[in-house]
Amino acid sequence: PGERVPDAGQIAGLFTFGSPGTCMSPLRNPLRADGVFPGQRVFTERVERILGMPFRFHDPVSFVANLVGLSHPVMDALAVDVGGGGAPEFLASSGSGSLATWPVEDLSFWINGHEIRTYIRYLKAYAQPFNVRSYQMAVLASAVYPNRNPTLADVAGTAGVVGWNVVARSKPAPLMGEIDSVKEVIVADQATLFQERTSLACAIAFVGTHDITQWVVDLNFVSSEYCGINGVHEGFRNQLQRVTNAPDFSASLQPALASCKDLYVVGHSLGAAQAELYAACIQRAPKMGEAGWEDYQFIAWTPSATPKLLPAMV
Repeated sequence: PGERVPDAGQIAGLFTFGSPGTCMSPLRNPLRADGVFPGQRVFTERVERILGMPFRFHDPVSFVANLVGLSHPVMDALAVDVGGGGAPEFLASSGSGSLATWPVEDLSFWINGHEIRTYIRYLKAYAQPFNVRSYQMAVLASAVYPNRNPTLADVAGTAGVVGWNVVARSKPAPLMGEIDSVKEVIVADQATLFQERTSLACAIAFVGTHDITQWVVDLNFVSSEYCGINGVHEGFRNQLQRVTNAPDFSASLQPALASCKDLYVVGHSLGAAQAELYAACIQRAPKMGEAGWEDYQFIAWTPSATPKLLPAMV
């Protein structure tokens, strides 16, 4: 990457749940020598014995994009044991990208393993230091689904359970040539900024797939470019740009970031894919004239020297 914007904000952690691969080459964090992003990529796992042999099955979304050559970012992972009674397994990244295509495909299409409620249920059962934040972030990732929480009060109620307020929201804007059915769906998909009442940390949560029309996004495997990064899944990039390039984002959500002590980036499924691309661009922070500035300019922010508690929307 080229020269970074001086004093540009950066993320404290990237937390994704049931994320598909997003880029042909693993996304890397340019702010660390080993390229590892802070945070965790979480996926579910269950073990069954078939003819006496143990077989591992995983959230299918976590491996399906690998079949077309897409990889996960370079970061630690957490395999959540579903039904087996075991603690989540922490998988530390070496920085080599060895986890970027893990888990491997099992073609079981275990749909229940992808449900955000499955992640929440089995993360909540454990309190190891490595997944305390993961549980909170899973709750926030679930809070933004409009089919689960149709009103702002519903979103705030879910986030409030883990001590976070809703402090800003942003409606996406359709891209040029968008078909009417997609326009109707994305209007409901509000990216949301939460703030923890005690630490003043913030988390931006992107919305996952919740309508059949969004499979148009998920299945658009064309390779594209975002923030100076080549080989990016075009459908995921477009969905992120609908959020970040919208007037509502620059007017309401982006200015609030300066008041955050730390910033976590969160999402489940399609929301996780957007979170990964957003985090990668934030960490690069290319200057004007550098490759990627045309995307970064919409999400750039400079942290305040004095974080503050933002007013809750409800």
